[in-house]
Amino acid sequence: MSEAIGRGVIEVSADTRKLQAGIDDAKRSIKDLGISATEATRNSSASIDRYVKNLGTQAVTVGKTANETELYKLALRGATTEQIAAASAALRLKDAHEQTQKNIEGLKTGMLAFAAVAVTGTIAAAAALDQWVKKAGDFQDMSEKIG
Repeated sequence: MSEAIGRGVIEVSADTRKLQAGIDDAKRSIKDLGISATEATRNSSASIDRYVKNLGTQAVTVGKTANETELYKLALRGATTEQIAAASAALRLKDAHEQTQKNIEGLKTGMLAFAAVAVTGTIAAAAALDQWVKKAGDFQDMSEKIG
C-alpha cells in the first residue's frame, strides 16, 4: 500500500562558468591519463627492446672468446674499423700482461721450491759430512788401538 504524501520539485540552476571549468578539468584529467599510459607503454616497449637486443647479442656471441665478444659489442655501438683494431690490440696486450703475471707467479713458486730443496740438500750434505767425519774419527781411534 502506498500513499502519496505530496509532491516535491527540485530546482537546478547552474553557473555556466563553474560547469565549463569542471568540464575542462575532466578533459585535462583524461588527457593526462592518456599521456601517462602512453609514457608507461613507451617505457615498457623500450625495456623489452633492450632485452631482445641483449638476447640477440648473446645468441651471436655464443662460443666466442671474451675479446671477440667485446669487439662485437664495440661494432654494434658503431665503432670504426680503426677503433676496433685499436681495441683488439689493447685486449691482446692486456691478455699478454695477464699471462706474464701468471708466469711470474709460477716462477716465484718454482724458485721457492728450488730454494727449499737446496736448503734441505745443504742440511743433508752437512749431516752426511758430520757422520763421515765421526766415522773417520772412529777408524782413527780403532787404528791407534790396534797399533
